[in-house]
Amino acid sequence: GQARARILVLLNLQCLQPLVQFTEIERLISIESSSVMAWLVLVLVTVVWTGVEAICRVRNGKECVFPFRHKNVTYAGCTDDRDPDGRLWCSTEVNSQGEHLGFKKAWGHCLEDCPKASDRINPDCRSLVVTDEDEDFSSGVYLVDQTRTTLGRAVYINREKELLIFWLKNGAGWGIGYESGLSSGGSFYSSGPDVMDEPWLGVWAEPKLKIVCSVDLPFIDSVSTIPQVGNKCSDAEFCLTRENCPAIENDYKKLLGKRKDDPISISVTNSLKSKVCNTSKKGFCCPKQDTSVCKSGESCRSIDNCSTNQRKLEKIKSGSIPYSEVGELYKDLKRRLCDSRNKMFCCSGK
Repeated sequence: GQARARILVLLNLQCLQPLVQFTEIERLISIESSSVMAWLVLVLVTVVWTGVEAICRVRNGKECVFPFRHKNVTYAGCTDDRDPDGRLWCSTEVNSQGEHLGFKKAWGHCLEDCPKASDRINPDCRSLVVTDEDEDFSSGVYLVDQTRTTLGRAVYINREKELLIFWLKNGAGWGIGYESGLSSGGSFYSSGPDVMDEPWLGVWAEPKLKIVCSVDLPFIDSVSTIPQVGNKCSDAEFCLTRENCPAIENDYKKLLGKRKDDPISISVTNSLKSKVCNTSKKGFCCPKQDTSVCKSGESCRSIDNCSTNQRKLEKIKSGSIPYSEVGELYKDLKRRLCDSRNKMFCCSGK
């Protein structure tokens, strides 16, 4: 049969910004015939980007450094690990190996809207659907790989095609490639630096790719109660993780930017401690329905009964909106959650 040659550029070079340094260039040529598929790796590539994520700051104004490594754990966002009050913190200075300089007290409590390390290593969406117009090369379903992470981020795997979706080095965003790319940084496709959170939230730099989540509302798709150990919740409460309870999440936000000895901090901290229903799993007694998270004039309704939230969900699901817009829409829906078990949100209008 007639042979066809196809060049796959491992990192989409068209989306690079002017201030990019090229250290190596990697390309892959596949030559297809009726009976033969031969792969020839020409040159190994790594690209250094100057683009960085939106700045996250701590209370004293210093910038967080992501990712950072502390006590053999890599964090791609703010963490509450080892904080006695469960407050989110980050490193503000690392060494050449990315290790947190704890001896210099180079850290601080994160301000609101900073990314959480737990969200990046345990993303909302556990199953991605990739549509690749380039002969379906990378099309298929990618599931979170429970056995590994990279740079503090989740890794998704398509076992049938032996392809991975993983976070690239030096702020290049997400990539699709083989396992070797986890160490080399090489990939067939790159999202570009604009897709900063989960790989399905935003348009990739490669126009032939479309990536969506397999479920509409992944952050509440698998909400489950936690066994109560110690404090018992009332009949009007569930024992849920902090991430699944709007009321508890709002209490933690009240601690942002405040000193530990601040009267508000003391009051909120004591209140949070009284609501703990499972210490090991970080569970809190959470109201089954909490309209206190809704603004004046809003009511707690299902998506089907709120056209405003329906439109937001349709835009999120489209897979054709830039991260700068879809990311905000997604965060807004999460903030509006007033009943996670029944999938209800604060709704304004009809």
